[in-house]
Amino acid sequence: MKEIHTPNLIVGGGPVGLVLGIELATRGVPCLLVNEGKTTPAHPQGNTQNARSMEHYRRLGIAERIRNSGLPRDHTLDITYVTRVIGYELARIRMPSTEENLRENAPDRILTPEPLHRVSQMMVEAILKAHIDTLPAADVRFGWR
Repeated sequence: MKEIHTPNLIVGGGPVGLVLGIELATRGVPCLLVNEGKTTPAHPQGNTQNARSMEHYRRLGIAERIRNSGLPRDHTLDITYVTRVIGYELARIRMPSTEENLRENAPDRILTPEPLHRVSQMMVEAILKAHIDTLPAADVRFGWR
């Protein structure tokens, strides 16, 4: 087996590993990211990117790509409690849509330029992977241990 020398080894290609690799590579710091899985996940995980994560994605230049995946911008984000899927609604917590949250005078905009967004982690990981693959300082190897 050929020996590999790298100044920075990142083990794991989930959201944290991918963002770390992007952070290093955009600064020209060489890194090797290895991930046991051959691809990013194809099954749903998590369903919300919070405001802090969205702020990081904004700084990395990919917030808009993430906002264009997941739930449509005008989709309500309400949380409902029901007796069953087609049963009676017991309670509702009203939450504005992404479109409403992005308006200049929206309450959440006072706190952050990037309010939360509903999108599955599997979609976010695919975007992060596509982005890191464009960075020359990152050597990304999925299917490796």
